[in-house]
Amino acid sequence: MKPKVSIIILNWNGWKDTIECLESLVKVNNVNFEIILIDNASSDNSADNLIKWNRSHSIPLFHFSEAHVKQIIASSEEKTSGMQRVILFRLPDNLGFCAGNNLGIRQAQANGIPYAVILNNDTLVDPNFLLPLVEYAEANSSTGLLGCQIRYADDQNKVWWGGGTFNAWLGSKRLYDKESSDQVPVKPYRTDWVSGCMTFIPLSVFSLIGGYDEKFFIWCEEWDLSLRVGRAGYEMTVIPTSVIYHKVGKSLGLVSPLTYYYSFRNLLLLRSRYLPRWEWICFLVIYIPYKFLQMIYHVIKFGRSFWTAYWDSVFDFVFKRFGKWQRHPG
Repeated sequence: MKPKVSIIILNWNGWKDTIECLESLVKVNNVNFEIILIDNASSDNSADNLIKWNRSHSIPLFHFSEAHVKQIIASSEEKTSGMQRVILFRLPDNLGFCAGNNLGIRQAQANGIPYAVILNNDTLVDPNFLLPLVEYAEANSSTGLLGCQIRYADDQNKVWWGGGTFNAWLGSKRLYDKESSDQVPVKPYRTDWVSGCMTFIPLSVFSLIGGYDEKFFIWCEEWDLSLRVGRAGYEMTVIPTSVIYHKVGKSLGLVSPLTYYYSFRNLLLLRSRYLPRWEWICFLVIYIPYKFLQMIYHVIKFGRSFWTAYWDSVFDFVFKRFGKWQRHPG
């Protein structure tokens, strides 16, 4: 049976979290799916450990060392339900979140899979998380992106993301943040944006609007994708009966020069792209001084690396140097 869904997971020096995520996915048996693992040039033997895990579970493995997609034909060894196969890209360079996931989605397209799930490696899934997403997408042709109920991994009754809104300046807010999970509606409901922690996308939508804008590399890309999907006339919906658990802050850290740089530079890019001209100018007048004061605070508390991150953010935006930060390790 051909898989209905490709689940795309990026790994960068985080094989322990990735294996915990895979262990939770093995328990999903009510939808046929494949796993596409993108190892972004890890330096901690991640790929070897992921291959070892795969062999211990006797799941068919396809292993590539370049960022080139190849059609995978179902084999007689594949199971009739649940995780059908694992496709591992062991990349020589770190492509980042955007390009890495775009590679995974193109591989899903080559395999003829109708749906893809972008899933953070620092998550654990409920065994029933996938079926409600597939059922909703197949019953609603206007679906652009679907999100699920995302709870904290260390407090599994507390919500981290249950939908999102934008304000007039495209400031984002997570709905039901830190609230009890019993406060979340049971029926599907609309959202302004879908979290990149778990994004379900029909590949017909990917074909029409494209995937993540690789200028962002990481951070803000989920908002840009959501805005493009919404402006193309598709609906974005939260399916609250689909539940996963997130180890918050694992990717780049909650406070680090990396998070500071990418969030600052990429918010400038996002708002310059979508805000009307005068709103954009007003935003700059407020935002640039605010980030400078924030940088001074971080320098005092954490060190001079935030000084560098601030000025690199400003000059890289002005001179249109996007993608991977030149000081990004690995």
